[in-house]
Amino acid sequence: MTLGHLLRALQPPLRDPAPAGPPPLTPRLLLGLAGAWLAALMALLNSRLVSFGLADLRGALGVDTIDGTWLSVAYSMGEIAVVPLTPWLAGIFTGRRAIVAATLTLTGAGLVCSTQPGYQVLLVSRFLQGLGGGALIPLLLMSLLRFLPLHQRAWGFAAYACVTVLTPTIAETLDGWYTEALTWKAIFWQNLLLAPPACFLVLVGLPTEPVRLEAFRRGDYFALGTSAVGLAALVAALLQGQNLDWFDSGTINGLFLLAGVMLAAFVVHELRRPNPVIDLRLLRKPNFTLDLVLILGFNIALLGPAYVLPQYAVQVQGYREAQIGTILIWLALPQMLLAPLAALLLRVIDARLVLAFGFALFVTGAGLTLRMTGEWVGADLLPGLVIQGCAFPFVMTPLVFIATSSLQMQDAPSGGALFNIVRSLAGSLASAVVGAVITVRERVHDAVLLEHLGGGALAGTPAAEIAARARNQAFVLACTDAYGLIGLAGLAALLVVLLIRETPRFPRPGAARSPA
Repeated sequence: MTLGHLLRALQPPLRDPAPAGPPPLTPRLLLGLAGAWLAALMALLNSRLVSFGLADLRGALGVDTIDGTWLSVAYSMGEIAVVPLTPWLAGIFTGRRAIVAATLTLTGAGLVCSTQPGYQVLLVSRFLQGLGGGALIPLLLMSLLRFLPLHQRAWGFAAYACVTVLTPTIAETLDGWYTEALTWKAIFWQNLLLAPPACFLVLVGLPTEPVRLEAFRRGDYFALGTSAVGLAALVAALLQGQNLDWFDSGTINGLFLLAGVMLAAFVVHELRRPNPVIDLRLLRKPNFTLDLVLILGFNIALLGPAYVLPQYAVQVQGYREAQIGTILIWLALPQMLLAPLAALLLRVIDARLVLAFGFALFVTGAGLTLRMTGEWVGADLLPGLVIQGCAFPFVMTPLVFIATSSLQMQDAPSGGALFNIVRSLAGSLASAVVGAVITVRERVHDAVLLEHLGGGALAGTPAAEIAARARNQAFVLACTDAYGLIGLAGLAALLVVLLIRETPRFPRPGAARSPA
């Protein structure tokens, strides 16, 4: 008996290829969803690991700083370009096959990267990795909505929140161990450990559905192409703007122009079609639109522990990735412990209250970090870090619920695509804004401190030492300014929560199922 025959024998049959509601939730179906979750975790790890291990990767390949940053940007471009295509491809090949194909693409392209090919081949491989990894996060959400009964979705949303929020912490710890105990190539080898069980669980657990190749003839290729190219160009411009001096760079101007033309053409085209690929009219739904706005605030909040603190630890305290991982683990532990509680609360409390509590808790943690000085070490960072870790499960889980509860069954593909586009785009936009704040404020503080110190504040101290002290302190002050911006984003998000209309609660087991 071949492997294909074995998988078909183990496969649970799906009597109706297009059921009105989810099939019965069985242990085998739960295994399939676990495989989709594992594949999504692998995708996000590949994105973050190369970002954290970029210095080691650049050194091994012998490329300069700017060329090295394109290795991360290439992944991000592929990651967002594939999001508009994912619902369409999943509708043709089914989510089960799409998850396996995306996982194999991610793994295969990663193995090419580990062979240390030429720079151009590495860029293409990273883009292909992004295509595979970028599809896995929407496919996980689609699978949860497709196969989980309504009264069980809170637990699925909590699992989705964990995989999207915990990854930066796990990636930092793993990257430190890989680069110090093994080699930078292990960043890509890890896929060989995660991909086989993920694919096996998906193939065994998720139901088999027919391929619908006739949909290729009805594909709106203009909309798919303009959205993919426009989003990829916009992400590249946002992520590389800081490195290339923004609008002083012809590359950045060209990317923004390309993004503007492509996305404008996509919007006009979609609004004129009766059956658009992504129904932009969903933005008329107040709760759904406000939820997308909150996604931006949440991604800014994430950058506090995931971006600002690691930069502080590296530049001020001289930490390596492994040392940073020992700090960020305290961000992960509260999330893992409290994610089930967030899911439980959504079954008995209005999602707006859970969301407001999460943002309020985050603002409290960010406020504690505003007192940061150049003498702060790991123990000093922990109080604010732990409070922020406690906040995140109470933010992301209700955000997913509010977005999905405002959609009807026919709106789910477009709504899921918009949700994941904004989620990906918000991360790039937030990184660009916070990175620019740190750079600009560091220059301002450096100039002020040098003017003060040069006036005799440290008489007898060599000029080079004065400049070094000023740069160090200026960077610390810039990090606190960035945290101030992050705290303000949390406060603004609290005000937006007040505008959200009342949301339904999850029904009890045995209640009537909603078609959505």
